[in-house]
Amino acid sequence: MTLAELRHVRGIGEQKLSAFGVQVTSLVQQFLERRPESQPIASLKLIDRPKASGEVSMDETYKLWLEGKTPAEIAQLRKLTRSTIFAHLEALIVEGRAVDLSRIIPADKQSLIRNALARFQDGRLSGVKEHLGNAVTYDEIRLVKATAQQALRKGLARA
Repeated sequence: MTLAELRHVRGIGEQKLSAFGVQVTSLVQQFLERRPESQPIASLKLIDRPKASGEVSMDETYKLWLEGKTPAEIAQLRKLTRSTIFAHLEALIVEGRAVDLSRIIPADKQSLIRNALARFQDGRLSGVKEHLGNAVTYDEIRLVKATAQQALRKGLARA
């Protein structure tokens, strides 16, 4: 369900984790949302491994985020693309870390995206993007979707 758990799957190395980790964990979480009776095996004992470079990189992004830096500033400081920073923020949200999107996406735009996500529930972002056009970016859609999924998971966990 998390990137940390996914890294323990045989055949998932750092490259696959970085390239596909967020998408895979998102798909698993979507499946569990649709089938709440299915539960992951909670008793798996995971081997402690040192943090991989991808996790360290996300931790550094998160540290700068908490210092109040914007994604553009973080990208410039870290010499990474803005899209990579958005991918880090998405992964951090999926992991359950606090990322206040109102710093970069106004509340009305978040609401617009959430409404479109509810309308296009097939899991694909392209329908949302086509519906909203240039009013939003794919990065914004991904972040709002991750936040909505995290809120849903927290709500299900409380129930």
